[in-house]
Amino acid sequence: MLSFTKRHDHDGPATYFISDGSHASEQALGRIADELRTQLPETAQLVQLSGKAREAVQICDFYDITTLPAILIVRDDDQLYHSWLGVQLPQPSDVAYTLSQAGLHMRGDQSVQPT
Repeated sequence: MLSFTKRHDHDGPATYFISDGSHASEQALGRIADELRTQLPETAQLVQLSGKAREAVQICDFYDITTLPAILIVRDDDQLYHSWLGVQLPQPSDVAYTLSQAGLHMRGDQSVQPT
């Protein structure tokens, strides 16, 4: 996780779900994150934030993100691995697949394929 956040870090990539502050955006991102929680190991770092929260603003500034909602996959070295920006949000399976490519070891070492 990013050094300026106060969150506990685990090995592997972190995924930030940053809403645009609207209820619809928070619900859409929440559905994706909830589905991922059922597919991914417990150590998966899934962080949901409102775009109005200080931490979200810092993350967006750090990665020069100007379009919300956003889903960001960040590697252990704080490099942005992949992002989805705007209202065209990905399917949870696409996020899971990209996380596996970024180095997240999937539950039971099963591979996740996009649908």
